[in-house]
Amino acid sequence: MAVIHFKTLNSNLQESIRLAKMPEKNVIDVSKQLKADNKKNFKIFNIVMGAVALLFGGNLAYLMIIKSEFREAMLQWILGFVAIIAIIYFGSYLCVCGIIKIQFNGALKEGYPDLYKEHKI
Repeated sequence: MAVIHFKTLNSNLQESIRLAKMPEKNVIDVSKQLKADNKKNFKIFNIVMGAVALLFGGNLAYLMIIKSEFREAMLQWILGFVAIIAIIYFGSYLCVCGIIKIQFNGALKEGYPDLYKEHKI
């Protein structure tokens, strides 16, 4: 059975930011740390997704070469391949980086609107 893991912001941290209970210095430090973590995770994510796209694309190219039925509908297969990779990329991005980004930015905008533009992720 497969399990999907996704990263979320700690609920206590999110609530503290949303209610402006934290000192501004701590909010800025958390923002810097989350930006660094997201940057690192995004690089790793792009490498993994590139490998997945190459594996799927290689399999598709192999099928195009071996079976003539696939060549007849090449455009549909390629468009389907691009659509599947886009859906996987978007869903995986949300699990790896997007949810934390959405949660932190929402809480920051509500609790510290003056810091939002400068310190959003």
